[in-house]
Amino acid sequence: MMVAAACTSGEDDPSSGSSSTFDEATAEKAVADAAVGYLAAVDGGDFARANQMRCSAEHLDVDGLAQFESASEELLAQLGGLEVSATDIAIGADGAGIAVATLAPSGADVVLRLEHDDSRGWRVCGQLTPEAEDTRSLLNEQPQEPLPAGDALEDVLSSYVVKGYESGRSDVPSSEPDDAERGVLRRESRLFTGPPGAPDVRVVATELDGVEAAVVEQLKQGSHVMDNSVAVLDVEGSHDRGVRYLASSKTFIQPSTVGPYWDAVWLLVDNYLVLVSVGPIDSATDRSIAEDVAAGIVEQLGTI
Repeated sequence: MMVAAACTSGEDDPSSGSSSTFDEATAEKAVADAAVGYLAAVDGGDFARANQMRCSAEHLDVDGLAQFESASEELLAQLGGLEVSATDIAIGADGAGIAVATLAPSGADVVLRLEHDDSRGWRVCGQLTPEAEDTRSLLNEQPQEPLPAGDALEDVLSSYVVKGYESGRSDVPSSEPDDAERGVLRRESRLFTGPPGAPDVRVVATELDGVEAAVVEQLKQGSHVMDNSVAVLDVEGSHDRGVRYLASSKTFIQPSTVGPYWDAVWLLVDNYLVLVSVGPIDSATDRSIAEDVAAGIVEQLGTI
């Protein structure tokens, strides 16, 4: 349904959390008020207030708040503001609120996901893209068939060249607390730097304790960006795929039609998972360097 973009305040504001039980109409209005209020706070440069309107899991620390402000200001410059001309509200089966806000003057839509807290009311917990459902469906159709070339992978990656980029330098990717639980044995990473204005290219090879663990890791990494995906990326010579996704999705104000973006392609090679990530990318129509790099790695593995 379409509801007017309104933001109320005070003790009678249904988004304030004064009652934990809403009928559907009241809940939808509360979701609309919370979503529009969040966008208004960002539009007005009140990033501290906007941070308070995010759910606990997405609340930002000092460093995160500074990044939020910087990324939001870049998007605001492109969009010309976040005035909401209309909202389309739904309450999902999981109880989450989905608010599609049409922005003025750009006419772009941004899709917010909200959750209700009994003490804090509706809070913004993320954003979605209209393309995410189709992207997820396409990736779920992807055959999980690792390339049988794990023994050659290290040699290929150590000598791999990205055309037009400086030779990749090795760096040490950060470890994660649950690496052992996930079967992660080690990671190797190479960063390729291009000419001014070109996106960076990073290739991270993660060795896991079995093929099954590599498949699970691929699904886990993909799930982190799937809600913010705008297109599927294909790798020539392989069943593997990747996604183009919103680079500034953590602001919760980025329409799918407005950059910047990142590309991520995952290659399964025996018990290794190779992630090729490229960004930031200005336009959704830019050629995918990640597709090209991943296809080049596959081609070299096939010749050894």
